[in-house]
Amino acid sequence: MDQTHSSRVIGADTVRALATLWVFAGHLFLIEPSLLLIDTPWSRLLRPGYLGVAAFFVLSGFLLSMPYWRAFNAGQDPPALTKYLRNRFSRIVPEYYVAVLLMALIVGAFSTKWGVIQVVSCLTFTNSLLPATYMPIWNAPLWSIGIEMSFYLMLPVVALVIFRQRNRYAARVLIITLMGLIAAGQWLLLQAAPHIENAVGNVSFFSAGSSSTVKNAVVLFAHFLVGMIAADIYLSRPPASTVKRFNIYDTLVVTATLIIGISLLAHINLPGLAHMHYGWPTFPVLIGVLLISLPKSAFCGRWIEGRFMMITATLSYGFYIWHIPILTGLKMLWPNTPDGRIAFFPVFVLVALLCTYSTAWISYRLVGRPALTFMRQRDSKPLQPVQTVMPRRIAA
Repeated sequence: MDQTHSSRVIGADTVRALATLWVFAGHLFLIEPSLLLIDTPWSRLLRPGYLGVAAFFVLSGFLLSMPYWRAFNAGQDPPALTKYLRNRFSRIVPEYYVAVLLMALIVGAFSTKWGVIQVVSCLTFTNSLLPATYMPIWNAPLWSIGIEMSFYLMLPVVALVIFRQRNRYAARVLIITLMGLIAAGQWLLLQAAPHIENAVGNVSFFSAGSSSTVKNAVVLFAHFLVGMIAADIYLSRPPASTVKRFNIYDTLVVTATLIIGISLLAHINLPGLAHMHYGWPTFPVLIGVLLISLPKSAFCGRWIEGRFMMITATLSYGFYIWHIPILTGLKMLWPNTPDGRIAFFPVFVLVALLCTYSTAWISYRLVGRPALTFMRQRDSKPLQPVQTVMPRRIAA
């Protein structure tokens, strides 16, 4: 969903691209429910596309926390908050606002009270706070954009506490403790949720079983925190070896990939806390292992990162925010079989992919890239590149 061009890490584009396509594949099962009746190895791998969202959360924590870790490990001041916020604003807001307002006009969202409330909540990134606005009716995946924006605001706060620690090990303990507190707090919230619902008396504002309760920004921030720890570990490891032989990082990439793949194929749920979602902490940790290991591997990182992956990663944000409207609109225009299924389904998928890539490219070229260029030209200092060598340890 988010692209950080200044933080180029081998393998990150691949993770981003695969997560984008995984989400798209998962939503095909919602567009064509008959796919749910098919049980093949491919359907088992593609159906849980929602896990791609968790991969995005980990990837965001991994990339966005790197400048903070680099400054912390070097004994420097944290990155400027205003510059950080301007970057997030220029990357997220322009394309998102165009998508929200255009779709709201197309579906007539301004004609009803709750339609207007949904639009306003999306534009202010507060839609995840209420059950009635959590998933916009015209573009449900936008729920995660508001969640991500919450992460962007939480990161500087966590970093401020990290910078009060003596060394990176104390900082890691702090983050792990925070994840434990989030898990405990979410469990307590779910226990109290029925009583809160009764006290509020309006399920539009609070519902014990709603997504705004069970998948709120705080609980999902635990996935982001896994990415933060992965970033610190990545920066603390020696640089990748120039010797072209299979190394320990290649082994870790293969192992993590096999664990994810086999668990999906065998319908095995990865160990995790159900109330934390997306197989937390196991699945996020496996994504973190991939992000740490791919850049330092001798073969895997460079083998899987090609031009297609880089293009998909560059367009991933626009791809994500436009794919559901395109799938929905295309289905309305597409012919059906006599039993109500989408006719010529493989052709439908190819056309949907072509339309989504094209729309994402137009969105990026006309809105996203100009906004990024304008904001970078305003900054007097360039963004710090990602450090790929082991930083100097600070005294314990």
